Amino acid sequence: MTIASNLNNQIDMRINMGGQDGMIIPVSVESHSTINRIANPVNKK
Repeated sequence: MTIASNLNNQIDMRINMGGQDGMIIPVSVESHSTINRIANPVNKK
């Protein structure tokens, strides 16, 4: 079972819009995720 995981993603792209007034739009997306397993809580009576 995985105890901890770090995920890093980066996407760089350009959107090309054609037509009479054509343009290129740069797009950048970056995400960071961390997953940690925690122990089950103990029931105390």
